[in-house]
Formats: sequence, C-alpha cells, structure tokens
Amino acid sequence: MANSSPVDLDAIRSEKAYTAQNWAENGLTGAGYGLLSGFAASAYLNSAQVHTHGAAGLVTRTGYLMPYLAVVGGIYGVTESVVGNVRQQDDYVNTMVAGGVAGMLAGARRRSIPAMISGLLVVGGFMGAYKYFGGFGNQLAQYSEDELIEQRRTKLQLK
Repeated sequence: MANSSPVDLDAIRSEKAYTAQNWAENGLTGAGYGLLSGFAASAYLNSAQVHTHGAAGLVTRTGYLMPYLAVVGGIYGVTESVVGNVRQQDDYVNTMVAGGVAGMLAGARRRSIPAMISGLLVVGGFMGAYKYFGGFGNQLAQYSEDELIEQRRTKLQLK
C-alpha cells in the first residue's frame, strides 16, 4: 500500500546521506570539553570562596567539578553518536536525547528523582531547540529568500 501521508518522509530523509559517527571519539571530545568546563567552574568557585588554601583549593575544595563535568560531557557525546547511528540520521532528536541523558545525570548528583526529570526536560529541551534552530550562528543565512520560502512551503505542505 502506498504511503497515505501528505508528507513524503522518505524524500525528506534522503536529502542528506548519513555518515556513521565514532562514539568513542565523540565521547572523548565531550569529556575533554566537560573537563575544561569543570576546570573553569572550579577556578571561578575557588576564587569566589573565602579560604586559606590558595590555588590548591582549585583541586582540593572545588575540584570535584572537573571529573563530574567530564563524565557528563562524555556521556553526552557517546549518547548523541549512538542515537544517531541507531536512527541513521543527524538531527535535533539526537541532540535532544543526549541532552536529556546528560541532564538526568546532572540531576542524579542531587539524589532526587524530580531533579533528574527536571534535568532531562530542561537540558534535553534546550539542547534540542538549540540544534533545531541552528545554534547560535544564523545557518539560514546561506539560503536566498526564495529558497527559504520554498523550504517553508515544502515542510508545511503549502501549495
């Protein structure tokens, strides 16, 4: 039986061929970014706190953030790659799922189910929206006005 849907999903999916992503490489990249973010957050917290440990406080007092954020970043990278490889698509859904898993991990640190669910919804939602709308850069600027109108018509199935 032919596809009765007015939207031709096969045509939309075949616009761009999917290339499998290396989950280990993306996991290590995410862990590196997480470690760097953890170092920056630890340095900020160390400078904002009043203590007598000096620069050693970067590791001894607030150093727990570095491995924690490295794990969160690594899990994000692995999850995004694995979901993309399973779905054979590179789109906002992969980013949303990976953000949700990373948000749940961030909520798990508080040992609270509501915090985990909140992390899943907030981080997953924001990361999915970030990818869906093209990130911080205006990626729609590469298209002419006529191409943008045609894309909108195609996606909305307007005649």
